[in-house]
Amino acid sequence: MQNAPVHFELPVNDPEKMSKFYSEAFGWRFEASPMGEGQTYWMISTGPEGQSLNGGMYKRTEPDELLRIYVGDEDLEGVISRVEKAGGSLINRFDIPGMVTGALMYDPERNVVGVVKSPQPQASAAATTKSTNGRKAPSNRRSTSSARKKSRAESKKGSSKKRK
Repeated sequence: MQNAPVHFELPVNDPEKMSKFYSEAFGWRFEASPMGEGQTYWMISTGPEGQSLNGGMYKRTEPDELLRIYVGDEDLEGVISRVEKAGGSLINRFDIPGMVTGALMYDPERNVVGVVKSPQPQASAAATTKSTNGRKAPSNRRSTSSARKKSRAESKKGSSKKRK
């Protein structure tokens, strides 16, 4: 089903503590996976395969990072267009070869929502993120955080102009 939630990401301050909490409280299973640059991404299994919404957890890189929901849709450009027409904005596009291609966007209240589509065969095995200015950067939470900072700065600049 298109536009249904397909993944979530949980930024936390202490991944060890929080994986223990969610395991004990809800029976979730965690599998650590190195991301590079000393980062670890924890895959989360919330229930039986195919019967639950699974996600990921990572060490928070920004104090204001909150839970993210990702929806699935094969028409990535169409979703980006609809989000922008509805008052949201594109943060960045990303591609993790062999896994997923997608985009992170803000809703009108600056909550982050992601959209992902099925992977396309790729020659490169290195994960990349393509920002809205066309540059490629390593795919990690820092590139997403940088995009959020840039977007916030642009938003603040725009609101201070409106107030004058």
